[in-house]
Amino acid sequence: MKSVDPQVNALFDAWSEATGRPMPFMMTFERWCFDAAKAGVTPAHVHMVVKERQKRIKAGIRYPECLLLRNFFGSEESIASVIEEAAALESKARAPSIDKGKAQVLKATARSAEPETKPARSIKEIFDSIRHAIDHGGEP
Repeated sequence: MKSVDPQVNALFDAWSEATGRPMPFMMTFERWCFDAAKAGVTPAHVHMVVKERQKRIKAGIRYPECLLLRNFFGSEESIASVIEEAAALESKARAPSIDKGKAQVLKATARSAEPETKPARSIKEIFDSIRHAIDHGGEP
């Protein structure tokens, strides 16, 4: 049995595929997946979170039970946890990075391997640049 909602099917299939735990689709699972889809969880989120949780299980940080379906979609708290983990992983992926070879060279020569960042600007500077753009018809 499958759901009539394709988002529900996609979430359940993504979880089954990512964890390698094929299970029969039950009505309880349908409700859990429906709530998760309604909250904004996508199959991509499920794949990312499963992959990260598997890494943490191997490292001894998490327990295998964290991959159970109920710990992904079984409650509002578990759904929120999946959304938060996915957001953190997406944010981490967007952060500027340096390739491994360059990082090794920088460390070997006692230089920082952190990507360069611009210094923070004060609110006054930001507002001044916006005012300047408005007055002169350009970009801040």
